[in-house]
Amino acid sequence: MNYKGRKIGRPLTKQKKEILNEVLKKNSIYLGHRDFDKFFSPFLPPLNLEIGSGSGEFIVNQALVNPEKRFIAVEPYINGLASLASKIHSLNLKNITIFPDDALKLINSLPPNIFENIFVLFPDPWPKLRHHKRRIIQKETLNIFSKLLINNGYFWFASDHKEYCRFTLLLFQNHKSFYWTALNSEDWQKKPLSWVDTRYEIKARKRGIAPVFLNFIKT
Repeated sequence: MNYKGRKIGRPLTKQKKEILNEVLKKNSIYLGHRDFDKFFSPFLPPLNLEIGSGSGEFIVNQALVNPEKRFIAVEPYINGLASLASKIHSLNLKNITIFPDDALKLINSLPPNIFENIFVLFPDPWPKLRHHKRRIIQKETLNIFSKLLINNGYFWFASDHKEYCRFTLLLFQNHKSFYWTALNSEDWQKKPLSWVDTRYEIKARKRGIAPVFLNFIKT
């Protein structure tokens, strides 16, 4: 399974291109990078991963309120990368590193037990049945996420697509390494107080759709 979707949208302005190139030069990691193994060493403090960071509203806020923690943002879409890079540049953030490519290339290349949190927030639901194989949530990727999370690490999923939420919940509940943390309906109807509203969440609420927030702990 590879990333499916556009990687380039509207042309970037000269200023956005310059900022993007500057931030990627200083704050990115990629397969074959000379510091790749060192950056993902299990002997360093655990990382926090967001797959599909988009314009970066969520991960930038997390980096601001948790300056002592390390974050990696995965986003292959160039316009999202440009918006994320602009935020990193303007706020002079040092604790976000970008992986500007397909998430599966990254997670299949990492050592175990390196993430304390993995966030997949409002991913493309690929609603047609024949496209379900393109979803980031699969039996195979749950095995990878389980390997990458530290013990008692958390996997966070959010979506406004109810069928995708049921699909995800069923896969996690049938996986031996994960436990759904919800104790009542409020636990999946409300996001943590420290989370900001993302662009896709705002769009969903404008359409009158209440997003679902699922949290699983690696046991």
